[in-house]
Amino acid sequence: MQRIVAQSAAPDSLRAQLSRTRAEGYALSENELQQGVVGAAVPLAEADGAVRFSLAVLMPSHRAERLATLLPALLDAGRRIEAQVGQANG
Repeated sequence: MQRIVAQSAAPDSLRAQLSRTRAEGYALSENELQQGVVGAAVPLAEADGAVRFSLAVLMPSHRAERLATLLPALLDAGRRIEAQVGQANG
């Protein structure tokens, strides 16, 4: 599996992005993985609070307006997965 590193990997920029993701509960990307692709991702925390996984949706940038429609469902799915992981580990 190929490791993917964000284009804006400067330490201060990365810390700011992580802080924003914690506050908002999701992250958005545009052209980071591939030109012409946008996406949204939600972090998935385990019972101990550690985030080791994420759930994401990606699409062609010409459909970017759909992200706003899909984001609530993505957040809900992330919460349900976290609950399942917590039950499995608890």
